[in-house]
Amino acid sequence: MKQVTQSDAKLRELIVHIATLCGNDDDFGKTKLNKILFNIDFAAYRKWGKSISGQEYFALEWGPAPRIMKRVLTSMQTRREIAFQRKEQFGKVREKLIPLRDSNLKAFDRDELNLLVEVVSGYWDRSGSSMSRESHQFLGWAAAAPKEVIPYSVALVSTREPTLDEIRMGEQLQSMAQECLARNATAKAQRDNRRT
Repeated sequence: MKQVTQSDAKLRELIVHIATLCGNDDDFGKTKLNKILFNIDFAAYRKWGKSISGQEYFALEWGPAPRIMKRVLTSMQTRREIAFQRKEQFGKVREKLIPLRDSNLKAFDRDELNLLVEVVSGYWDRSGSSMSRESHQFLGWAAAAPKEVIPYSVALVSTREPTLDEIRMGEQLQSMAQECLARNATAKAQRDNRRT
C-alpha cells in the first residue's frame, strides 16, 4: 500500500469534513466535491498565498480537480474511510460520498475551518453541473489545455473591468515605465559601446 504523504492526509481530512458538512445536501456528488475543493483551495490562495490541501489542480472536461483525486478516493474506499451511495436523479447516476469516520479537525486552523463552512454554505443548493459551468468561467481552467496543471497564482488575476482610479493610476505608471525603459536602454547601449 502506498505511503500517505502529509499533503495527501490533509486532502483526505478535507474530503471527509466536506462530505460530513454536505451529508444532507441531495446535490452532493463527486463533481460537487471537486468544485468545493477547488473553490476552497483557490480562495485560500487568494487570502493567504497558499492552498489548504497543498494539491495541484488540473483541467478536466467538467472543470478543475485535484490531480490525485481518483487515487485518493480509491484508497479511502479501500481503507473504509468513505463509501459511495449510487442514486439515480434526473436520468443520471450520482455517487454521493458518505463519510465512514469523523474528520480530524486538528488538521485545520480556525480560519481554514471558517473558510470551509463559508464555501460549503455558499454552494449548498447548487448542483454539481451548475458549479462545473461556473468553474468554466475561471480563467485558469479556460486557459489550460486538457490535464494541464492550473497554477494557483492565476487566482489573483481578475477579468473585471478596471475602475476609473485604476485607469488613472495605470496611465501615470505608463509614462514612468517608459522613462525607466528608455534610461535602461540608454545605459545598456553605453555599456555595450564600452565593451567594443
